Amino acid sequence: MALVPSYQNVQIASHHRLDTANTALDGTGTLVTLLELPGSQYNKGALIEQVVLNRPSGTAGTALEVRLFVDDGVNIRYVDSLDLAADAQAQTIKIYDSATFVLSMEPGQTLKAAVTVSENVNVFVSGGVY
Repeated sequence: MALVPSYQNVQIASHHRLDTANTALDGTGTLVTLLELPGSQYNKGALIEQVVLNRPSGTAGTALEVRLFVDDGVNIRYVDSLDLAADAQAQTIKIYDSATFVLSMEPGQTLKAAVTVSENVNVFVSGGVY
């Protein structure tokens, strides 16, 4: 039997701002929903391909970590984290970090994030729904 390829039905391009500190690794505390997949017979899941972090232009900041979680409606599990370097000079050039990785999500799951310090950080998520 030959494998049947699965193509993206919808591109994912999501942007959110995190600003409330949460150092918990267990999914408690303040989490921001980055992406919510509906549970549907037409939705086979999603593939997150890239997450990019940056500070707003002209914003100085300390080093921080953004933690990613997947919530299946019953359990919240930690999946990965990204670090953003300190920016002491409030440069007009944006300091950013990105991670290219594959995170497979099932229908009904939600991708959430938390930042370890109380600073503004933008989070961009890209991928596709199948």
